[in-house]
Order: sequence, then structure tokens, then C-alpha cells
Amino acid sequence: MTAKALSGMQDAVSALRRDGAVGLLARLRLRDSEDYEDWCEERDMVAIIAALRRLSGRQLERIGMAHATLALDVEDLVLRAERDRAVTDDVLRIVEGDAPQRLMAAE
Repeated sequence: MTAKALSGMQDAVSALRRDGAVGLLARLRLRDSEDYEDWCEERDMVAIIAALRRLSGRQLERIGMAHATLALDVEDLVLRAERDRAVTDDVLRIVEGDAPQRLMAAE
């Protein structure tokens, strides 16, 4: 076996261990990394919704969700997390970029 073939087999085995047979098939079918990431995101959303469906109505109400609108609630939660991440990145960029100017102004 060539080194390239051996490396490919090792990648396939690690994908099989990490993601299972479904993940390995998805990785083979969705060779474009963007398509694979989209598939992973959709799979994760389904898993999150399935986990939340196991909660009672009272438990879901405590976190501001309901069984009737669970898919929309999870989608809103993801969008909020993405917005928060973007704002946090902007704030960190401003703070890191602004720190030397404040130090010079204080001198």
C-alpha cells in the first residue's frame, strides 16, 4: 500500500469511529466541506430538538420554550448564539485594538 492510500484508510477509520457509519457515508457523499458542515449542523439541530422533546412542558417553560414551537425556539436560540458570538468578537477586536491608544493617552 502507498502512504496516500494508507492515510486515506486511516481517515476513513477515524471518521467511522467518530461519527459512526452514517457520518462516514455522509463524509464520502458530501466531499465538499461546506456541504458536510451543513449536514453536521442539521444533524446536530435534530439531536438537540430530540433531546429537548424528552423534557416535560413544565421543564420547557422554565427555559422559555414549548413543545408546540420547539423547532422555532431552537432555531431562535442558534441565531441568538451566532449574534452574541459576532458581538463578542467585535468587542474583543475593539478592546484589543484600542488598548495601546488608551495607554498612550494616559501617559
